[in-house]
Amino acid sequence: MQNFNYNTRDLSSGIHLLGVILIFSSLFVLLTPYLFEYTVSLSSVYWLSGVSFLIGICIISTYSGTIIHLRDRKIKEYSAFMGFQFGKWQALPILSHVRHTTQKRKVTNFTNGVSPTLSGNVTFHYIILVNIENEPLYTFSFTNEKKVLKKLNQLAEGLNLKVLHS
Repeated sequence: MQNFNYNTRDLSSGIHLLGVILIFSSLFVLLTPYLFEYTVSLSSVYWLSGVSFLIGICIISTYSGTIIHLRDRKIKEYSAFMGFQFGKWQALPILSHVRHTTQKRKVTNFTNGVSPTLSGNVTFHYIILVNIENEPLYTFSFTNEKKVLKKLNQLAEGLNLKVLHS
């Protein structure tokens, strides 16, 4: 792969979960006149369903991330909206190695009316790109161990860097 792509979109929590809920609720609203007897006009149902669906799509398609072009050694931090990524390419600084660290934390969702209120221990995996002055430049966070190892190998091989585990 030529590109390492990291984005912050998580459809199972936060504002992106609201987008998923809006999309499903719009489909439910669209089916409601055919399942139940109502005196509401179909145009009102279509408008409500359509607006809810569009707002949900806009929420889901809005996120930020980082792309590293491995061959050309360029990096772009971007914001995405509706499939378009906005950001500028920059030269990737000289790196000495890539570091993989883990951290276990107790995570709690606060009651907000959208996300379930759950708590539990989660292991966070971090990929850290370190420059020649041994300063961390970029950090990428993952919770899936298989995914982090795949991305770690992609970065290490693509940028010809050694991997340090800590």
